[in-house]
Amino acid sequence: MTVELRDFGTVTPSEYAELGLRSGLEIHQQLLTDKKLFCRCPAGCISD
Repeated sequence: MTVELRDFGTVTPSEYAELGLRSGLEIHQQLLTDKKLFCRCPAGCISD
């Protein structure tokens, strides 16, 4: 299925029904560790 990107509000209800619900959740947490869990990169502390 190919979905054409259009402005919000121009998609019809039937097109929303065809696409279905798509959602995601991304969480970021800074940990005070020396190593990263999934790679060998150093775990540096980043401040804003």
